[in-house]
Amino acid sequence: MDHAAAVAHLRKEVANTARAETGRLVTTGEPAFFGAVRAVMSDLDYVAALYYGWNGARRDQLATKKKTVRFIREVVNDAAAGQGYDRWASHLYELYRTGVVHLRAPKILSNADNDPPKLGWLLMQQRAEPLPAGLGPGQAQHLRPAHRKGHDTLLLPLAIDALFEDYLAAVDLFANGLQDEAAADETPMLDRWRQTADALCDPDPSQLQW
Repeated sequence: MDHAAAVAHLRKEVANTARAETGRLVTTGEPAFFGAVRAVMSDLDYVAALYYGWNGARRDQLATKKKTVRFIREVVNDAAAGQGYDRWASHLYELYRTGVVHLRAPKILSNADNDPPKLGWLLMQQRAEPLPAGLGPGQAQHLRPAHRKGHDTLLLPLAIDALFEDYLAAVDLFANGLQDEAAADETPMLDRWRQTADALCDPDPSQLQW
């Protein structure tokens, strides 16, 4: 796969598939909050694996937490012009990716060294919305922690509209980087892409009988 093919894959297959499938979870009259987060966070694993490459040593390291968190911190953050992704990338992964992919719903984290000692989740549709009833007056903002006075839990709001839009912007930024690299007659980004893409084309070893 050359630069042009990689760019086409990102824009035509990765981004357009997300718009067609995940977009419906985000933009319907009754958005599918868990489903939208699950889809975007899983897609981030794939794109991060292509972005950072693979050393060929262990297939279970093709996609990793470290790569995805780094991609959120570096690429999504740049594509979204901040929005807190650099500060909260690891927390976003632990709360929302690990929770909804493996355990159906986002997680609650606890660390006695923090004040307050717990970090919880708050899903919403738009980047800024009024705090839900019972959480007090004011607005919740995407990746802007909200602390209720007298409570032991800090909330990290996540807006599914914002997560989806910022993911698509990061995919486009990745594609732009490949185009810029081609124009400069360079290949490091494409080399990393090929490390992962070539491995994904190979069948996984298995002990199953058929």
